[in-house]
Amino acid sequence: MKIIKKEFTIEMKFYETYAEEEKGIYYGGIVEPEIDKLVIDVIDGERYDLEKDEFIKNAKHEIHISGCKKAIRELGEYLIALTEYETSDPSYHDHFDDISNSHGEKKVDLTIYKPK
Repeated sequence: MKIIKKEFTIEMKFYETYAEEEKGIYYGGIVEPEIDKLVIDVIDGERYDLEKDEFIKNAKHEIHISGCKKAIRELGEYLIALTEYETSDPSYHDHFDDISNSHGEKKVDLTIYKPK
């Protein structure tokens, strides 16, 4: 299968950074993405059992991420910005609370940490 490449430009938005490292206080961060239309389902994982001809639970969890094009793009741009964000905070992370599942219930809180 042929790989098709497409280049595009993204604008990464950061808040001004300030730190009082001796006190463990850090200000700044990445401008929050507009992900209000993001949908995350966390469900019991399943696999198909050919002998039983049915799906059976596999003791794992599945995470399904969907939503409108803008929400998915905003999440992707946020993740790229997170990799580029310069901070002295050794455990920088952001919280995204009350994300809806596919039933419209606000059931998911998401915490994403800056990679080391």
